[in-house]
Amino acid sequence: MTDQIICPVCGSSLASDAQHCPYCNTIFGAVNRPSQGEASEAMPGSQPAPVQSPPGQIKLTGRNTQPLRPIQATPEALVPRLGDILVNEGLVSEEDIQRALALQEKRATVGRSLLLGEALTEMGLLERQDLDRVITRQLLSLHSALKEANRTLELRVQERTQDLENLVLQIRAAAEITQAAVSATSLDELLRRTVELLQQRFDFLLVSLFLPIEAGKAFLLQEAAGENAEQLKSQGMRIEAGSNSLVGWVAANKKPRLVTIGDGEFFAVREAMVAESRAEASIPILLNDQVVGILDVHHAKSYALDEEVLAILQTIGNHIASSLANIHLLETTRLGLKEISSLHKASQQIMQASHPDDILKVVSQTLSASEFSSIMFTATEQKLQAVLSRGLKTVISPDQDVSTPPLPPLPSLEVMRSLMPPGSPPLIIEPGKSQPLPDELAAFPKEAGWYGAVSFPIWCRSRLDGLFLLGMEYPGHIPQAIIQSFASLAGMASNALDKLYAFQTMQKRMEALQTMNTISQAVSVATDLDTLYRVIHNEVVRIIGDVDFLIAEYDARTNLIHISYMIDSGKLVNFDEPFPLGQGLVSILINSGQPLRLVENTEERAREMGAKILGRPAKSWLGVPLMVANEIVGAMVVQDLEHEFRFDEDDQLLLTTLGAQVAVALRNARLLDMMYHQAERERRLYEITNRIRSAADIQTILDTTSHELRKALNARHARVELGFREASPVNVEVKEASGAAEAQMEDLLGE
Repeated sequence: MTDQIICPVCGSSLASDAQHCPYCNTIFGAVNRPSQGEASEAMPGSQPAPVQSPPGQIKLTGRNTQPLRPIQATPEALVPRLGDILVNEGLVSEEDIQRALALQEKRATVGRSLLLGEALTEMGLLERQDLDRVITRQLLSLHSALKEANRTLELRVQERTQDLENLVLQIRAAAEITQAAVSATSLDELLRRTVELLQQRFDFLLVSLFLPIEAGKAFLLQEAAGENAEQLKSQGMRIEAGSNSLVGWVAANKKPRLVTIGDGEFFAVREAMVAESRAEASIPILLNDQVVGILDVHHAKSYALDEEVLAILQTIGNHIASSLANIHLLETTRLGLKEISSLHKASQQIMQASHPDDILKVVSQTLSASEFSSIMFTATEQKLQAVLSRGLKTVISPDQDVSTPPLPPLPSLEVMRSLMPPGSPPLIIEPGKSQPLPDELAAFPKEAGWYGAVSFPIWCRSRLDGLFLLGMEYPGHIPQAIIQSFASLAGMASNALDKLYAFQTMQKRMEALQTMNTISQAVSVATDLDTLYRVIHNEVVRIIGDVDFLIAEYDARTNLIHISYMIDSGKLVNFDEPFPLGQGLVSILINSGQPLRLVENTEERAREMGAKILGRPAKSWLGVPLMVANEIVGAMVVQDLEHEFRFDEDDQLLLTTLGAQVAVALRNARLLDMMYHQAERERRLYEITNRIRSAADIQTILDTTSHELRKALNARHARVELGFREASPVNVEVKEASGAAEAQMEDLLGE
């Protein structure tokens, strides 16, 4: 069977090389030549019915792929000339036609018109009946050609009408989507209604809306309608900006783009979304030249999407961008009212706080209740320690260990103090800002998954006590009014800390006065130094807190230090043996005669002073010398093994004042001890002398002396030798005496 083509007008089967249809006289051109088997379902002589779309749905046919109507000539051109028919049927020859035409011209010169058929019959070249038959056939062909011309015209009018209807529907759809976007009161409603209307009105396989995450480094599927929509949303589909996908390309280049299955590019990702997709278009949703979203559509026909459809989608995308801005403004206003209410509540709680930790806790709770991503830091040991985070991949709460989560690093506390001095406005950390920032601070928002951040310091007496940051998801995410509200929160916290510190300082000084009075009374009545030391220790703990405590006595005559009283980790420690003045912090304190306070980098600073550290070094160390009349008699020390900045100037002043009274008590105790010791020596000498004087002879005197000395000195053997040589003294020898006995001997003999 030879190849055939189908006439697109009447549906007749024709040879593959036919140039026209003999049944309807349609002439085929280069652009409307039917392909083999085309219109196979059309009945011969029938008119193809146009494809109808559902009511309200736009039939996307593409700009250059709409069905083309056959090129029809005019009716006169479709009907062959009479002379051509007569020659083709062999009724006359071409010479006969020329002779008849010559006769026509001749008659025309004299004003008589003569038709070609009449001229042929008049000249006897054609029978009348043959002429009538040919003319009748020619009229029938002309009638058919007129009918076909009318049919073609009707089809063209129908096509143009369909195009206009599609344009109207497109305009209506865009207006409907715009109206839905404008009337939406929430982001979820805006995205849901947009994708649903696009999918319904344009018959897309899938419509997806992606929103930026991680400061625009990636885009997350936020809403979708059509095939696999729920599955894709449940999977949390994520596409990296610049990745090998159409959405990734549009995100990186900020330009709309259209691809079809024939292009091959990005098809793997497209097939993963919708297997039946043959065309995909992605539109960037731009706001202030920032990609705030991406609209992605899929169609089952490769010719269904073209530049006109892309332009319509871009218009819809522009409206979505405007609606996003309006919704963000609405959300910001709502958030502003919520934040103002929350901040008002926080201000009341801050004013009622009785401890600095309570103030910082109120700030943390306010941040937790806020809808902005945030991180809270407190200043500890010259570092900023994260205590709370919200809206980050790494979530920190006060109930968990905050030392392990991998948060981006911040500059040192000193650097942050220099960047945000007291009274300065909040520090805005945003790409493209001109202010110079340390690398760690400039990179912090991006590493935390934000576009930018706003930093709010919390001060106490010109000391940075805390810091919190609010994260910006996109430019302008945090309006100026919200920034000012949180700046007011930081300011209220700073003022409350200052007032609370002033109140605590005054209360501490009043307690110090009470302590001074208590210790003065204890000093005036104390006869036991251990009891006095316990009183002093209890008063110091009451004012300063639970710290290690030490009182050392110094004997300048022997250059020895004796630990008289020491509390270490809540336990009393006894030191029986004194030690010589050396290179420890207590020795440095005694040598200098000046108070010594180390509250940061204590170990390093002690080594710089030449001190030798034994055991676990303290984080904070405070010592004052005990002096009476410019004579150092000892030292009093407090230390904290866990916390830096544990002691301040008020604590030093308190210990210095207490030290003066302790020194007086220590000197009085020493004088009293010396007086008691001297009295005891005089009493013993008097008793021994009386017993010796009562002896009757020399031997009794010697025996009595030996016995009394052995008894007084606790010796096991005593011997008295008398020499009668001139200028030879009396020798008294005490053997096998203890060290204490030797000392007592010296006392007794006055040596």
